[in-house]
Amino acid sequence: NTYLSDLIPNSKAYLFFGLFGIMNKASAFVGPLVNFLITVVSHGNSDYIAFIPCTILSLAGFIMIQVTNPAKGRSDVLAFEEAERELEGERLARIKPVSAPVGH
Repeated sequence: NTYLSDLIPNSKAYLFFGLFGIMNKASAFVGPLVNFLITVVSHGNSDYIAFIPCTILSLAGFIMIQVTNPAKGRSDVLAFEEAERELEGERLARIKPVSAPVGH
């Protein structure tokens, strides 16, 4: 969560943490299901074989985290937030103020 919060725009945190929560719940269901299916396909002869895909996916995630550059990611997030503020300012500048009706 800490690593994720450093690499997401504050204005969109609810989207990223919502997606993170959904993926967390899905992986809690899919992981054991995959282990079960591999064990069934191998006719239960080797229970450890189901952990090979889990190990491969864990190593892939570890490698992806090692090759990321959190400093560059954070600077990209700050640049994105600045661009969003500028766009919002332009949108607000285009809106014409509504004049109050004159009393009768």
